[in-house]
Amino acid sequence: FRDPGLIAGVLLATFRPSTRYFYRFGSNQTGWSQVMIFVTPHPVGPNSEVNVVAFGDLGIGMAFESKYEQQTPSLTTINRVGQALSLPAYKSAFSHLSKHADSVGSTPPPWTIMHIGDISYARGLAWIWDWFGGYTQPIASQAPYIVSMGNHEYDYTGQPFRTNWTDYNTDSGGECGIPYYARFHMPDNGDVEAMYPPVKGQPSPRNLYFSYNQGPVHFIITNAETNFTAGSPQYNWIVQDLASVQRSVTPWVVFSGHRPMYSS
Repeated sequence: FRDPGLIAGVLLATFRPSTRYFYRFGSNQTGWSQVMIFVTPHPVGPNSEVNVVAFGDLGIGMAFESKYEQQTPSLTTINRVGQALSLPAYKSAFSHLSKHADSVGSTPPPWTIMHIGDISYARGLAWIWDWFGGYTQPIASQAPYIVSMGNHEYDYTGQPFRTNWTDYNTDSGGECGIPYYARFHMPDNGDVEAMYPPVKGQPSPRNLYFSYNQGPVHFIITNAETNFTAGSPQYNWIVQDLASVQRSVTPWVVFSGHRPMYSS
C-alpha cells in the first residue's frame, strides 16, 4: 500500500458559458501550480453545440524502463488530444460546422473528454495512479474529464454481480474500485445507494452510473461491471433517466459504457 496523500475536490459554480478561464491551485505555504486554462461549455439547448473526444483503455507510457506493462500508444493519444483542445475555434477540424468559430479569435472551443473505462491500468499499484494524474494533466486541466468504470478498475473475486455468461475476472488487481471512487467525482444523479447501501467505515461507491446535459446532448454513462440486468437498480435508473430526457432541449442522446453491448 502507498498512501496517496491528500486528494482534494473543489466544486466550482457560477461560471459564464462559452468563456475562457485562467486558474491555478496551491497555497503560499506549499507553492502554486502553473496557470492553466479551460473554456466553459456552451449553454444547453437544441441549437447549441458540443465538442467531444472519446476513448478507452488509455493507461500510461513511461520515459524509462519498467517491469510494469505499459500502454505506449497512450502518449500519442494524449498529444493529439492536447493539440485538438488547444487549437483556436476557427482552426478546428469542425470549424465549418460551428456557429461559434470566428476568423480572428484565438479562443479554443469548449471540449469534453470521455474516458470510457480502463483508465490507468494500475491494477493494485498505487504509484501508477499518481503517475497517471500527472500524465494526463496536459489534457485533463483543459476540459472536463469524464470517466466511467471498466474491468481494470473494479473486477475482483467475489464481486457481487457475476453470471455464467460474463467473463468477469480479477482484472483490477485487488483494487475493487476504491482508487476510482477516491480520485474522481462525477455527477451523482445515479441512484447508486440503491445498489450499494452505505456501510460505516467503508468508502462509498461513486461514479458508477450517471448522466448530464451538455449543449444539445444528454449523455448517459453506464457501468457494465455492476448489475445492469432488467429489474436491477441500474436498469431502473436508466429507464427513468431516458424517460426524463426533454428532446426539445437535448434532441441528441449519447449512451456509453466500457464493454461492448454485442460481441460476435
